[in-house]
Amino acid sequence: MRGWRVGALLLLSTLCAASRASAQSGSRKLIKEPELTSLYPIGGARGTTVQVEIRGKNLGATYAIWSDRPGLKADISQIQEINLEELRNAQTAEIPRGNRVVAQIEIDPSVPSGCQTLRLVSSIGVSNALSFRVTAEAVTMEVEGSHDSPTKAQLIDVPLILNGRLQEIGEVDYYSFTASKDQELSFECFSLGRDRQRFEPQLTLFEQGGSWFDRARLNRIAVQDEETSKVVYQFRHQGRYFLEVRSFLGLRQNSSYQLVIESSKTPSLSAPPSCFAEISPERSSEKAFLRKLEADRSAQIASRSVAEQRSEFEVSDNLQSAKRTQTAETRLQSGNSQSRLTSCCQIPLSIAENEPNDSVTQATKITLPALIEGTIGRPGDLDTFKFAVESGMGLAFEVETPDSHPPYFNPHLAVVDGDGRELFTNVFRKVGGDGDDWQKLIQAKTIYTFEAGGMYTLQIRDVTSRLGKPSFKYRILVRPQIPHVGRIEVKEDHLNLLLGEAGRLAVITEHEEGFGGQVALTVENLPSGVRALPGTEVEADRPPPLPEINKERFEPKTQQATIMLLASPEAPITLTPRLVRLSAQAIVRGKIGRPIFVRDVPLMVLQPHVETAKVDDLAKPEKR
Repeated sequence: MRGWRVGALLLLSTLCAASRASAQSGSRKLIKEPELTSLYPIGGARGTTVQVEIRGKNLGATYAIWSDRPGLKADISQIQEINLEELRNAQTAEIPRGNRVVAQIEIDPSVPSGCQTLRLVSSIGVSNALSFRVTAEAVTMEVEGSHDSPTKAQLIDVPLILNGRLQEIGEVDYYSFTASKDQELSFECFSLGRDRQRFEPQLTLFEQGGSWFDRARLNRIAVQDEETSKVVYQFRHQGRYFLEVRSFLGLRQNSSYQLVIESSKTPSLSAPPSCFAEISPERSSEKAFLRKLEADRSAQIASRSVAEQRSEFEVSDNLQSAKRTQTAETRLQSGNSQSRLTSCCQIPLSIAENEPNDSVTQATKITLPALIEGTIGRPGDLDTFKFAVESGMGLAFEVETPDSHPPYFNPHLAVVDGDGRELFTNVFRKVGGDGDDWQKLIQAKTIYTFEAGGMYTLQIRDVTSRLGKPSFKYRILVRPQIPHVGRIEVKEDHLNLLLGEAGRLAVITEHEEGFGGQVALTVENLPSGVRALPGTEVEADRPPPLPEINKERFEPKTQQATIMLLASPEAPITLTPRLVRLSAQAIVRGKIGRPIFVRDVPLMVLQPHVETAKVDDLAKPEKR
């Protein structure tokens, strides 16, 4: 099978034509799509060639490895049928059959650092995607054979990036290295998005010690911090040390990981956690504590609406400058309609907390819109900020936690009036479980419309009041509400269309902050012979909603649309995936907003196979 190149796909045309004729006389059925379950290794250095192993279901007809970005070339050298031990059914002990694909991936020196997506392409379609990290630095590979004890530990030089894998249930990997006195190192372990929750890599640092009972015994000196998923340690003396890598529960097989060891003071090798998150770029909700609150956030949000709707909020540079010279109290008392805080594009003032500010009398006065930065630095710490609003003003309060996130730091935000009465918080209360359990959920975004004008106080603390430390940093953006199109999610990761049949894209759109318009969806770059048409479907039966307190402050309204993609019986089949681009536009009172990119969906048009066909018997390109 050696010599299958990604570009050598035209050889399939004659084979697929013959398959088309034979399929017309049989029962037509699409064989299950190829499905990837694991990849090893999960990264490599640019300018090198890496041998990878991809495991999954229905991969026997694979003829290419495909990425949505240029710079990777692949040769498939071997395809084997195997038992997928890692997918063993815990209840029935059934082990599904699958395939192991071995390939050489050549990484061009021009490929930028970061994560690429890899998919397998076969005569039964394109697979789901897995991440592959490209680095500028050299990558070390785990040695073959077991190194599950300190005496067998693999010797490494630090700093480094290392690709490893735990293949068996309960497997442990040990690495040995030399550190100098006062050297401070950071140890972090990444895994693929689908593996991460089930794998949960755990790191433990040891030094040589020994005891009267066991002279070879190691002394544990540091364990992985649950909050940061790192081990950071400053070595007190020069010597040989050991790092243990294991799974939290030890129940996951064939779990790939990438170990990063570097200086904690000058980090340069670490990959962001999102690099190995499950592939789904549209899932980054604007309500997540991890999203960045930058000075231009309001302008970014406004771009997801309609210009006419935004125009009433826009002000000149001179007016913006004049507003900044006024205090909140002065504007409140003036009664001038132009002083209302409705400029969606106005840059917020940057406010840093100034301790002590635990009480209303110590509250820092802020001018809206504002971007507040502070820290809940000790248990019981409470930070307060005072601001003025006018009657009927609608504000949005967004919280970011740059260093420490829930469930470790749970920022509790509350707004109280001049009499000390609490108006609202960022705690969403609803009934969950079996219907008799109240849940309280900390939210990163809260909207509120003030009925009465006046001075109000914003309070921020940890939800428990028992926790507080320097990593409990927060950023709070207080801005006018902007009706806009929020998150747009496409449920399908890819689409395989049969000739003469249809496929479906389900699109969920969120309407944020009172957006009352419509959303138009556009599908571009369709293959020849494929049409996109709007579709309808019966909404699934749902149980009666359980009680939810002030849901409108926390949850946007959602709308689901269906796009049907129809492949003509005469459409040309595709040998490589085609990136179909989905975009959206807000419509308000007939006015159309700017195009909003949603995502690119890989699509293939396929010849239906007879129902009795086996995956391994399907057409493959000839060897070169």
